[in-house]
Amino acid sequence: MRRWIPPVLFLLGVLLLAGAATLRWVIAPSLAVLPADTDTTRHYVGTAAVAVDKAALASPGSTPLVLKDVPVAITNRTRVLDTEGDNALVSSGKTVDVNGARMVEVDYRYAVNRSTMVDGSGFSDVVEENGITFNWPIRTEKRDYMGWVQDTGRPLPLIYEGTERKQGVLTYVFEAKTPVAHQITDEQALAALPDSIGKLEAVTLLPTLGLDPARSAQLQPVLLGQPDPIPFVYTLFVESTYWVEPDSGVVIDARKHELRTLGVATGDQILPVIPALDMTFSATPQTLAEAADDARDAGDKVFLLFVTLPAALALVGGVLLVLGTGWWVARRRRPTDRVPAPESTYATAG
Repeated sequence: MRRWIPPVLFLLGVLLLAGAATLRWVIAPSLAVLPADTDTTRHYVGTAAVAVDKAALASPGSTPLVLKDVPVAITNRTRVLDTEGDNALVSSGKTVDVNGARMVEVDYRYAVNRSTMVDGSGFSDVVEENGITFNWPIRTEKRDYMGWVQDTGRPLPLIYEGTERKQGVLTYVFEAKTPVAHQITDEQALAALPDSIGKLEAVTLLPTLGLDPARSAQLQPVLLGQPDPIPFVYTLFVESTYWVEPDSGVVIDARKHELRTLGVATGDQILPVIPALDMTFSATPQTLAEAADDARDAGDKVFLLFVTLPAALALVGGVLLVLGTGWWVARRRRPTDRVPAPESTYATAG
């Protein structure tokens, strides 16, 4: 072997090992981010056990006030509107159709970090959030996270429960549940719900709500003591399960129970009256398939950057380093060739 080849192998090995570390810890985190062209739509269907018709509340007696066991359809659309380095401006829109009629239509703008999906910066006119809103972090870990409930403006723990295959994809399962119902404070969410009712209409409607007689008797003096018209206050209870592909953070499926309750304020307390919207829903088969495909594609790219390529570079670099080092050690141990002594030019005396 030529003498210059082993040192070159040794040097290449060192460079490849350094390249593997640089790719894994520097380049991959900067490339494995929320894509700038993100535009995904997810559909969910389920049932509303109870839903108050806003139009019927505005015109008592015209149509049934309370709908029961009717179908609901929810559509979520997430778009990246702009990016600035590690940050993205994200639009998160949602519509809710109850029994075929549009009940909710909201759209929020968030500034998020493109890796952690929270705590972004660099954009104005955004909603403040303190938790995950639409996507788990790139390379989700087996631990609890903090989510964000936009309706109430409160964080909500997302508890890691284990792993499960969903649509053939390995997912991490997270569960969330509000300990108590919290007051809805978001203006867009409140705009979709009835905001008040006249005292006369309230007293007229109360017997038609199907409440327990003792409950009706309790509510009547409270309603009569309210301003006219009576302002409504709403609370939200949420119970959810999420299936998340860990490399990409893509949510493949979500099953939710959301209960919005109409109430009135009495001092510093909220007295619940009736459920305004009690619905349970999960992803449609088409959304499950699309989300699984998106998760596979994005997850494979992240795995390639963080694992496959660094491992390949490290393996080749390690082999070259061993070859170069082995040659150097063998060279040092090789015995030096002795040069034979020349024959004497002097004759031996006889």
